[in-house]
Amino acid sequence: MSVGKTTGFYKPFEDILHKNSFIPFPEDWLGNNQLEESERLAMNAAYKIVEKEKDKIAAVILEPLVQGAGGMKICRKEFLDKLVKMFKDQGILVIFDEVMTGFGRTGKCLQQII
Repeated sequence: MSVGKTTGFYKPFEDILHKNSFIPFPEDWLGNNQLEESERLAMNAAYKIVEKEKDKIAAVILEPLVQGAGGMKICRKEFLDKLVKMFKDQGILVIFDEVMTGFGRTGKCLQQII
């Protein structure tokens, strides 16, 4: 619960949950002319967190491509690839939370296969 910062679920328990860092999610939609800037800002935020907190980071949890409880937010695979590469290059474990994209919902059994 402490890694899913959806207001409706997270806020009532915020004081007793483990504190985590979150990066902005660069949503992709048809006609989004700010997408590249949103992706750049998200990558910069991730770099800053890693620079500051690397020794405290046990893992990074990502919802690949489609967020569910956080809203139907979709990011580009290219952005996700860059983000994962950056974390792996730093030796940080990456965990994919595939509740919304797993088990054939996107056409593949698991989204990270795409």
